[in-house]
Amino acid sequence: MTWNFRLVKHAEGPTPTWYAVHEVFYNDAGKPFIMTEDPVDITGRSQAEVRKYLEMIQRDIKRLPILDLRRVKWAKPPWKEPVKAPAKYKRARTPLERAVDLEMILKGKDIVKDFDEFQALHVPAKRFLKRRKKSL
Repeated sequence: MTWNFRLVKHAEGPTPTWYAVHEVFYNDAGKPFIMTEDPVDITGRSQAEVRKYLEMIQRDIKRLPILDLRRVKWAKPPWKEPVKAPAKYKRARTPLERAVDLEMILKGKDIVKDFDEFQALHVPAKRFLKRRKKSL
């Protein structure tokens, strides 16, 4: 089993197409069988570590074609025994959902007070904000 970083094209229903870098894992035949649910997070304990990580990502996405999720044919996982699925499937947040959070934090807004302002957002973002409102 091997893995690398791939630039992945996300095109889901009515939402606009967006791209992100994911870790993709391959079976012994070189066919992709799984990828990380969320895009990679570029963090490190030092500047050198972050630079090295970025260089690895850049090397992989330059030499490999874009992985289009609508067209990719996933191979079967290499393990024999069935893997239990998590109780709840956690969908990766879109850039729009992450931008909403960041924008509210940068403006110093209280998420609960400004919830009505963001009612026009698409359904996943509304669900996310409702959950956050309930938890506060």
